[in-house]
Amino acid sequence: MPPLLSPLHLFIGLLLLSGCHSFRHTHQPTIHEEVTQDPKLIFLTFMIESDSSEKNKITLINKKITAGSTKPAAEKIIRANHLSISLLNRNRQVLETATIEHPLFKEVEYTQDNGEFTRKTLNLKHAEFFIRIKLSHDAEWVIVDEIINQKKMNSVEFNVVE
Repeated sequence: MPPLLSPLHLFIGLLLLSGCHSFRHTHQPTIHEEVTQDPKLIFLTFMIESDSSEKNKITLINKKITAGSTKPAAEKIIRANHLSISLLNRNRQVLETATIEHPLFKEVEYTQDNGEFTRKTLNLKHAEFFIRIKLSHDAEWVIVDEIINQKKMNSVEFNVVE
């Protein structure tokens, strides 16, 4: 019995099927796009110290720039006491913003003698905190806004390109 399809017929059939394949157009990025495709992060470490005045002292301890990207942030509940950290360009336009809980106000949960859970807020005198944020190529400044009881109490800025 002769074979139904010879290797030559099979090859020609596959060649014809591959010719029917639709072409995908590839995008050649411009030079500007290539720069933005190499994402960078900046890690900023700060110290915050309570002061007798209404304004706490915030200092930038360390900054480190690395390659990488951030994960999409889950929606966070913004508390009455928090810090908002923003990267700005030379024209003071906001490029990126991140919000964290205020490091001097720590909420702890503990059990009472009767076994019930209770929540308590501790007021710390000083704390170290860090933020990881996407670094835009034109970022020049970082500004830390301290919000206490939903009011901006303090704002400190640092140069990130020096």
